[in-house]
Amino acid sequence: MIPLNAALFQDNKKHGTKVAVYEAWMSRRPGLTNALAEAEIADRFGISVSTVRRYIKEIKENGYLPVPKPKQGRQVFAWDPEALKFLKTFYLTVRNNVGYCTVRNAYRATCIEAQERGWRVGSEPSAYKHIEIISSLLIDYTQGGRRSLDNLFYIARDLSGLKPFEVIVGDQHRFNFWVIGKDGQKFRPECYAWLDMRTRLPYGVSYEPGAYNFRTVARALRQGIIRFGKFGSTYNDNGKPETSKKIDWLVSSLQTFGMKYTDEAELYKTEDGHYALEDEQGEVIALAETCEIWHRKNRRIFARVKNAKTKPIERFFATFEQLLLDRCLPGYVRNLRSSAAEDEEANRRLNWQESNGYILHYEEFVEQANLALETYEKRIHSSLKRSPREEMMYAIEQEGWEPARLKMQDIQALFMEPDRRRVRNNRITINGIKYVGPNLTAQMVSENRNNIAGLSGKEIEVRFDPDNPEAGVYAIHPVTGEAIFLTPEKQVDFFDEKAVAAAIEEKNANIKAVTESYQNAIQGFGRVITSSRYKTLEQSKQIAAEVHETETKPQAMTDEAFAEAVGHSLELVIQDSKKQKPVYASERDRYEAIIDAVLDGAILSESDQEFKARYEKNMSEGERQFFENKITFGIEKRKEITQWH
Repeated sequence: MIPLNAALFQDNKKHGTKVAVYEAWMSRRPGLTNALAEAEIADRFGISVSTVRRYIKEIKENGYLPVPKPKQGRQVFAWDPEALKFLKTFYLTVRNNVGYCTVRNAYRATCIEAQERGWRVGSEPSAYKHIEIISSLLIDYTQGGRRSLDNLFYIARDLSGLKPFEVIVGDQHRFNFWVIGKDGQKFRPECYAWLDMRTRLPYGVSYEPGAYNFRTVARALRQGIIRFGKFGSTYNDNGKPETSKKIDWLVSSLQTFGMKYTDEAELYKTEDGHYALEDEQGEVIALAETCEIWHRKNRRIFARVKNAKTKPIERFFATFEQLLLDRCLPGYVRNLRSSAAEDEEANRRLNWQESNGYILHYEEFVEQANLALETYEKRIHSSLKRSPREEMMYAIEQEGWEPARLKMQDIQALFMEPDRRRVRNNRITINGIKYVGPNLTAQMVSENRNNIAGLSGKEIEVRFDPDNPEAGVYAIHPVTGEAIFLTPEKQVDFFDEKAVAAAIEEKNANIKAVTESYQNAIQGFGRVITSSRYKTLEQSKQIAAEVHETETKPQAMTDEAFAEAVGHSLELVIQDSKKQKPVYASERDRYEAIIDAVLDGAILSESDQEFKARYEKNMSEGERQFFENKITFGIEKRKEITQWH
């Protein structure tokens, strides 16, 4: 049997609910407070307490029968259809053609048109009601055109059915804790983390006592490969241009081992090649044509929006911070949203911790962070309903998943960073350390392998791991592409005769290897110089010695006599040169010669002194300036020469 109130108000279900609420209120249990009674009724009908009170008041004032409301309330329905159509059309057209239109502007234009055509128009507030009814798709179309409708056909990628480490997402995080560095200064450490989207296990976490960089990203990847094996694909936020540029070689190396390094934007790629930006609920709010534009919009326009697909790693960092707080670590950064009183107390507490030496050093903080990570891996995850480690074990035991391990030598080669160095005397310098190539053999030289001695002066590629110096340095031969292992140069003690002898022996062995290789290469070939115009080196030396002996030293003279004769001849030459008077083309040439002699430190004769005085008395102003500059320049030049010597 249908209740009376339900039968009476079948055509008005809402009013029937009001009556039912009122009857429940009137039949409430005795002794029950009004607040508890209202709460019970609200739970029974699935409405709020305030709505219960409003329904009760309405029935009390108006009775059980519904009171008809005026249909012209706020004049929402006072519009003629033609006026409404004009209002909406004007609003959409102006937004499309101009780019912006207010409801007030559309309403005023409608009123002017209605006055001419005799249409009925409601109030301005009612215009807002009618504009709200317009589909948001039409409004989006006026702003973004057909491309904005691509959002309707966007299909988000489901990451719930992945295998362990098939997809890992990476991001940077700055901790909300102050720590003390080696220099005694206070700073906030950073880290780069890779999170597995299936197990929620941190694939790798690398810490940095400052701003994160490319090596931080690479270290975290290496940590994960060593611990869990290969991953399938990475999706990371390439925040810094230099980071994404420098990582190209690592991307290529990862692909060699079947691992794909992908930009985070690829998670949001649509079927037509665009990149969608989503809000926290996964709703598409914008589109970008390229990865770069996606990153730019994501940072500038939607800086406060956390993307849905990378939300797990944001939650991971929030949990990470909470676990650190649970360990009662000092140095917590004050909350920017705190009140003035809370902010003052936070600063006082931080200053007190710092003055009493409670702030952790960077190494201590890293140790505590690793302990917090271990706690995270073992505790129940709300999304998984089990711990991350248990999720991985479930995949191993129930799904037959096995980690794909890499050999340690492959991992070591994978993370060797490329750089360019110039070979100088069979040596390459890296971070102030000189590295040399291996000892040579004749076969190595002939085959041009394992040898950088022949590359002296050339800039070649080298590979080394700045985070693992023990891995060594490799030089890449520019022709053969061979990786040549280099070792640090051994510094020989000046007084260690055995070490010196060993170094000399090693040097001679390298030289011997080259000479043997050369002899083997030309063996049986013979000489290539066949012209009679040339003699062999030995013949030339013998002939030159004979000619020199014949021309310079007569056989009848002794050594002493020969030296005396040379001295006598030299005296004659000097005396004869003094008697000769120089010949000048002009008086100016003679004056220049006198100036040069004075600058050279010579003592002038009386005739030269008289000529100099006479010439200077009659020279023009321009000529005087020229010679003054010449003398000044000559003096400075001779000062430099004297200082050099």
